[in-house]
Amino acid sequence: MAESPARDRQVSARRVWRARRWLGLAFFLHCGLIVHVASAVGTGSVRPLVPAVTASVFVAVPLAVLYVWERRSPSARRPSCWAGRGSFVAVLHGVGVGIAFAGPLRTAGFSTWGAVSSVAASVVVVELVPVLLAARGLRRPLSRDLGEADVEIRVKIRPPERWMPSWMSQHDVRLTDEHLIVMVRPGPTWGYAKYVPLSDVRGVEVRRTDERDASWFSAEDGFVLPPAPGDAVVVHHRTGVQLLPVRDAAGFAEVLAGRIDTLF
Repeated sequence: MAESPARDRQVSARRVWRARRWLGLAFFLHCGLIVHVASAVGTGSVRPLVPAVTASVFVAVPLAVLYVWERRSPSARRPSCWAGRGSFVAVLHGVGVGIAFAGPLRTAGFSTWGAVSSVAASVVVVELVPVLLAARGLRRPLSRDLGEADVEIRVKIRPPERWMPSWMSQHDVRLTDEHLIVMVRPGPTWGYAKYVPLSDVRGVEVRRTDERDASWFSAEDGFVLPPAPGDAVVVHHRTGVQLLPVRDAAGFAEVLAGRIDTLF
Protein backbone atom coordinates (compact mmCIF):
# COMPACT_ATOMS: atom_id res chain seq x y z
CA MET A 1 0.00 0.00 0.00
CA ALA A 2 2.89 2.37 0.58
CA GLU A 3 3.70 2.31 -3.13
CA SER A 4 0.17 3.13 -4.24
CA PRO A 5 0.31 6.92 -3.70
CA ALA A 6 3.67 7.11 -5.49
CA ARG A 7 2.28 5.12 -8.41
CA ASP A 8 -0.81 7.34 -8.54
CA ARG A 9 1.41 10.42 -8.72
CA GLN A 10 3.41 8.92 -11.58
CA VAL A 11 0.30 7.99 -13.56
CA SER A 12 -1.23 11.41 -12.87
CA ALA A 13 1.95 13.18 -13.98
CA ARG A 14 1.96 11.23 -17.26
CA ARG A 15 -1.68 12.15 -17.94
CA VAL A 16 -0.98 15.82 -17.28
CA TRP A 17 2.12 15.69 -19.52
CA ARG A 18 0.13 14.15 -22.38
CA ALA A 19 -2.60 16.77 -22.01
CA ARG A 20 -0.03 19.57 -22.13
CA ARG A 21 1.52 18.02 -25.22
CA TRP A 22 -1.84 17.97 -27.03
CA LEU A 23 -2.57 21.57 -26.00
CA GLY A 24 0.88 22.60 -27.17
CA LEU A 25 0.23 21.00 -30.56
CA ALA A 26 -3.10 22.85 -30.87
CA PHE A 27 -1.41 26.16 -30.00
CA PHE A 28 1.41 25.50 -32.49
CA LEU A 29 -1.07 24.78 -35.29
CA HIS A 30 -3.14 27.84 -34.41
CA CYS A 31 -0.16 30.19 -34.39
CA GLY A 32 1.23 28.64 -37.56
CA LEU A 33 -1.99 29.38 -39.42
CA ILE A 34 -2.04 32.94 -38.07
CA VAL A 35 1.45 33.50 -39.48
CA HIS A 36 0.45 31.90 -42.78
CA VAL A 37 -2.64 34.09 -43.15
CA ALA A 38 -0.73 37.22 -42.12
CA SER A 39 1.93 36.46 -44.72
CA ALA A 40 -0.69 35.94 -47.42
CA VAL A 41 -2.50 39.17 -46.56
CA GLY A 42 0.74 41.12 -46.28
CA THR A 43 2.00 40.00 -49.70
CA GLY A 44 -1.32 40.78 -51.38
CA SER A 45 -2.23 37.15 -52.09
CA VAL A 46 -5.66 37.66 -50.53
CA ARG A 47 -7.75 40.04 -52.64
CA PRO A 48 -9.77 42.22 -52.78
CA LEU A 49 -9.44 44.37 -49.66
CA VAL A 50 -12.68 43.34 -47.91
CA PRO A 51 -11.91 39.58 -47.80
CA ALA A 52 -8.35 40.35 -46.70
CA VAL A 53 -9.52 42.52 -43.79
CA THR A 54 -12.28 40.05 -42.88
CA ALA A 55 -9.86 37.13 -42.85
CA SER A 56 -7.42 39.09 -40.68
CA VAL A 57 -10.12 39.91 -38.14
CA PHE A 58 -11.45 36.35 -37.93
CA VAL A 59 -7.95 34.97 -37.53
CA ALA A 60 -6.62 37.45 -34.96
CA VAL A 61 -9.63 38.25 -32.78
CA PRO A 62 -10.42 34.75 -31.36
CA LEU A 63 -7.00 34.41 -29.71
CA ALA A 64 -7.31 37.92 -28.24
CA VAL A 65 -10.79 37.13 -26.91
CA LEU A 66 -9.51 33.87 -25.44
CA TYR A 67 -6.70 35.76 -23.69
CA VAL A 68 -9.18 38.13 -22.04
CA TRP A 69 -11.47 35.20 -21.20
CA GLU A 70 -8.63 33.34 -19.52
CA ARG A 71 -7.59 36.41 -17.57
CA ARG A 72 -11.10 36.79 -16.15
CA SER A 73 -11.91 33.10 -15.70
CA PRO A 74 -8.85 30.84 -15.99
CA SER A 75 -9.49 27.33 -17.31
CA ALA A 76 -5.98 25.89 -17.07
CA ARG A 77 -7.13 23.60 -14.25
CA ARG A 78 -10.63 23.00 -15.63
CA PRO A 79 -10.46 20.51 -18.53
CA SER A 80 -14.26 20.47 -18.79
CA CYS A 81 -14.05 24.04 -20.18
CA TRP A 82 -11.52 23.29 -22.88
CA ALA A 83 -13.93 21.88 -25.47
CA GLY A 84 -16.22 24.91 -25.33
CA ARG A 85 -13.46 27.49 -25.46
CA GLY A 86 -11.52 25.54 -28.04
CA SER A 87 -14.60 25.31 -30.26
CA PHE A 88 -15.15 29.05 -30.05
CA VAL A 89 -11.58 29.78 -31.16
CA ALA A 90 -11.35 27.05 -33.79
CA VAL A 91 -14.63 27.87 -35.54
CA LEU A 92 -13.92 31.59 -35.92
CA HIS A 93 -10.32 30.93 -36.81
CA GLY A 94 -11.40 28.37 -39.38
CA VAL A 95 -13.70 30.88 -41.06
CA GLY A 96 -10.84 33.37 -41.29
CA VAL A 97 -8.49 30.83 -42.81
CA GLY A 98 -11.23 29.72 -45.16
CA ILE A 99 -11.74 33.26 -46.42
CA ALA A 100 -8.00 33.70 -46.92
CA PHE A 101 -7.33 30.45 -48.79
CA ALA A 102 -10.58 29.62 -50.56
CA GLY A 103 -9.17 30.83 -53.89
CA PRO A 104 -7.73 27.50 -55.14
CA LEU A 105 -11.02 25.74 -54.39
CA ARG A 106 -12.98 28.39 -56.27
CA THR A 107 -10.66 27.81 -59.20
CA ALA A 108 -11.50 24.09 -58.96
CA GLY A 109 -15.20 24.84 -59.31
CA PHE A 110 -16.35 25.33 -55.69
CA SER A 111 -18.71 28.16 -54.86
CA THR A 112 -17.35 30.89 -52.58
CA TRP A 113 -19.27 29.66 -49.56
CA GLY A 114 -18.51 26.05 -50.39
CA ALA A 115 -14.80 26.81 -50.56
CA VAL A 116 -14.81 28.80 -47.31
CA SER A 117 -16.81 26.16 -45.43
CA SER A 118 -14.59 23.32 -46.69
CA VAL A 119 -11.40 25.03 -45.54
CA ALA A 120 -13.01 26.14 -42.28
CA ALA A 121 -14.20 22.62 -41.47
CA SER A 122 -10.73 21.21 -42.06
CA VAL A 123 -9.15 23.85 -39.80
CA VAL A 124 -11.70 23.21 -37.03
CA VAL A 125 -10.96 19.49 -37.07
CA VAL A 126 -7.19 19.94 -37.11
CA GLU A 127 -7.18 22.51 -34.29
CA LEU A 128 -9.96 21.11 -32.12
CA VAL A 129 -9.07 17.42 -32.04
CA PRO A 130 -5.87 17.95 -29.97
CA VAL A 131 -7.85 20.08 -27.49
CA LEU A 132 -10.51 17.39 -27.14
CA LEU A 133 -7.87 14.70 -26.65
CA ALA A 134 -6.16 16.81 -23.98
CA ALA A 135 -9.43 17.34 -22.12
CA ARG A 136 -10.46 13.71 -22.38
CA GLY A 137 -7.12 12.55 -21.02
CA LEU A 138 -7.82 14.42 -17.77
CA ARG A 139 -11.48 13.39 -17.56
CA ARG A 140 -11.62 9.76 -18.67
CA PRO A 141 -11.16 7.19 -17.42
CA LEU A 142 -12.05 8.18 -13.88
CA SER A 143 -9.47 6.50 -11.66
CA ARG A 144 -7.77 7.14 -8.36
CA ASP A 145 -4.67 8.72 -9.93
CA LEU A 146 -6.77 11.70 -11.11
CA GLY A 147 -7.12 12.65 -7.46
CA GLU A 148 -3.41 13.49 -7.54
CA ALA A 149 -3.78 15.81 -10.55
CA ASP A 150 -4.13 19.52 -9.87
CA VAL A 151 -7.26 19.86 -11.99
CA GLU A 152 -10.98 20.24 -11.39
CA ILE A 153 -12.93 17.05 -12.07
CA ARG A 154 -16.50 17.58 -13.27
CA VAL A 155 -19.03 14.79 -13.72
CA LYS A 156 -22.68 14.91 -14.72
CA ILE A 157 -25.57 13.80 -12.54
CA ARG A 158 -27.55 11.01 -14.23
CA PRO A 159 -31.02 12.19 -15.25
CA PRO A 160 -33.92 10.26 -13.68
CA GLU A 161 -35.34 9.66 -17.16
CA ARG A 162 -33.73 6.49 -18.51
CA TRP A 163 -33.95 7.67 -22.12
CA MET A 164 -31.98 10.86 -21.46
CA PRO A 165 -28.17 10.66 -21.87
CA SER A 166 -26.03 11.99 -19.02
CA TRP A 167 -24.52 14.79 -21.11
CA MET A 168 -27.95 16.41 -21.33
CA SER A 169 -28.18 16.77 -17.55
CA GLN A 170 -28.18 20.33 -16.20
CA HIS A 171 -26.73 19.22 -12.87
CA ASP A 172 -23.14 18.27 -12.10
CA VAL A 173 -20.58 17.68 -9.37
CA ARG A 174 -17.20 19.41 -9.32
CA LEU A 175 -14.20 18.26 -7.37
CA THR A 176 -11.60 20.94 -6.68
CA ASP A 177 -8.50 20.76 -4.50
CA GLU A 178 -10.52 21.93 -1.48
CA HIS A 179 -14.24 21.32 -2.08
CA LEU A 180 -16.83 18.97 -3.43
CA ILE A 181 -19.31 21.27 -5.19
CA VAL A 182 -22.82 20.17 -6.15
CA MET A 183 -24.31 22.37 -8.89
CA VAL A 184 -28.07 22.16 -9.54
CA ARG A 185 -29.73 24.22 -12.29
CA PRO A 186 -33.53 23.84 -12.36
CA GLY A 187 -33.77 26.73 -14.83
CA PRO A 188 -31.56 28.66 -17.26
CA THR A 189 -31.26 31.72 -14.99
CA TRP A 190 -31.15 30.28 -11.47
CA GLY A 191 -29.72 27.39 -9.54
CA TYR A 192 -28.20 26.06 -6.34
CA ALA A 193 -24.64 25.37 -5.23
CA LYS A 194 -23.68 23.22 -2.26
CA TYR A 195 -20.09 23.19 -1.00
CA VAL A 196 -18.66 20.32 1.05
CA PRO A 197 -15.08 20.93 2.26
CA LEU A 198 -12.93 17.89 1.56
CA SER A 199 -11.48 18.21 5.04
CA ASP A 200 -14.99 17.47 6.38
CA VAL A 201 -15.43 14.22 4.46
CA ARG A 202 -15.41 11.18 6.72
CA GLY A 203 -16.00 8.40 4.22
CA VAL A 204 -16.90 7.54 0.63
CA GLU A 205 -18.81 4.51 -0.62
CA VAL A 206 -20.78 3.35 -3.65
CA ARG A 207 -24.20 1.68 -3.50
CA ARG A 208 -27.33 1.41 -5.58
CA THR A 209 -30.15 3.85 -4.94
CA ASP A 210 -33.31 2.37 -3.41
CA GLU A 211 -36.59 3.32 -1.78
CA ARG A 212 -34.75 4.91 1.15
CA ASP A 213 -33.50 7.66 -1.12
CA ALA A 214 -36.37 10.11 -1.45
CA SER A 215 -34.02 12.75 -2.88
CA TRP A 216 -30.36 13.25 -3.66
CA PHE A 217 -30.59 17.04 -3.37
CA SER A 218 -32.78 19.23 -1.18
CA ALA A 219 -32.74 23.01 -0.71
CA GLU A 220 -33.95 25.10 2.19
CA ASP A 221 -36.83 26.44 0.08
CA GLY A 222 -38.23 22.93 -0.32
CA PHE A 223 -36.85 22.15 -3.77
CA VAL A 224 -35.87 18.48 -4.07
CA LEU A 225 -34.57 16.16 -6.79
CA PRO A 226 -35.13 12.39 -6.79
CA PRO A 227 -32.15 10.17 -7.62
CA ALA A 228 -31.90 8.21 -10.85
CA PRO A 229 -31.87 4.41 -10.50
CA GLY A 230 -28.45 2.82 -10.42
CA ASP A 231 -25.16 3.25 -8.57
CA ALA A 232 -24.48 6.42 -6.60
CA VAL A 233 -21.61 7.81 -4.56
CA VAL A 234 -22.42 8.27 -0.87
CA VAL A 235 -20.30 10.95 0.81
CA HIS A 236 -20.34 10.96 4.60
CA HIS A 237 -19.22 14.34 5.91
CA ARG A 238 -19.17 16.25 9.17
CA THR A 239 -22.68 17.68 8.85
CA GLY A 240 -24.51 14.84 7.10
CA VAL A 241 -24.61 12.57 4.05
CA GLN A 242 -24.58 13.59 0.39
CA LEU A 243 -25.87 11.20 -2.25
CA LEU A 244 -24.44 11.68 -5.76
CA PRO A 245 -26.05 9.64 -8.59
CA VAL A 246 -23.28 10.46 -11.04
CA ARG A 247 -22.17 8.80 -14.22
CA ASP A 248 -19.48 6.18 -13.43
CA ALA A 249 -20.07 6.34 -9.70
CA ALA A 250 -17.32 3.82 -8.89
CA GLY A 251 -14.74 5.80 -10.85
CA PHE A 252 -15.70 9.12 -9.30
CA ALA A 253 -15.56 7.58 -5.82
CA GLU A 254 -11.98 6.49 -6.55
CA VAL A 255 -11.03 9.99 -7.70
CA LEU A 256 -12.66 11.55 -4.64
CA ALA A 257 -10.89 9.15 -2.28
CA GLY A 258 -7.58 9.86 -4.00
CA ARG A 259 -8.10 13.62 -3.77
CA ILE A 260 -8.91 13.36 -0.06
CA ASP A 261 -5.77 11.32 0.56
CA THR A 262 -3.67 14.20 -0.82
CA LEU A 263 -4.84 16.34 2.10
CA PHE A 264 -3.15 14.15 4.67
